[in-house]
Amino acid sequence: MPEFDTTSYATDLATEALAKACAGSLVRDFLVVNPGIGLSSLWARAALGCDRIDLVSRDSLSLRAAGANLYAAFGDAVAIRRFAFFDTDRIGDSSLDAILCFPDEIPGYDYVGESWALIARALKKAGAAVVVASPTVIARFEKSRPEGLWKLGEAKKKGFAALLVRRMA
Repeated sequence: MPEFDTTSYATDLATEALAKACAGSLVRDFLVVNPGIGLSSLWARAALGCDRIDLVSRDSLSLRAAGANLYAAFGDAVAIRRFAFFDTDRIGDSSLDAILCFPDEIPGYDYVGESWALIARALKKAGAAVVVASPTVIARFEKSRPEGLWKLGEAKKKGFAALLVRRMA
């Protein structure tokens, strides 16, 4: 699995952007889309103090590894839920304080629209979301950003870009 011994530039950028997007906010409920082995989830629990972490992916091995790493680090101190991407309707409306999304680039599928739909539906008012991908994919996300999600900023690092948004309505 990637990031076994060293964090990727995408994860480094994600944690930096998430720290900026969530500065001064209380983050109890957190979601990571495509968590890999869970390094960003581990960081979020340690830095933001999340009580509940939801993991969403099409990759069942990723869900298992991220969940196991969170449990090994924090035990029962954090509630962990895992969802397949097609099962995200089980995540409550306006139930999350922060979302970190590493979108799957799937040819012929509207992964941008599906990701925005999940973010817009599940994020609480004043909640923050960060999307990390290639600059081309981030440009696609920026062009189709739904109303009610205010752009906080962008960041770039070694071939990756992050889009930071906050739900206003």
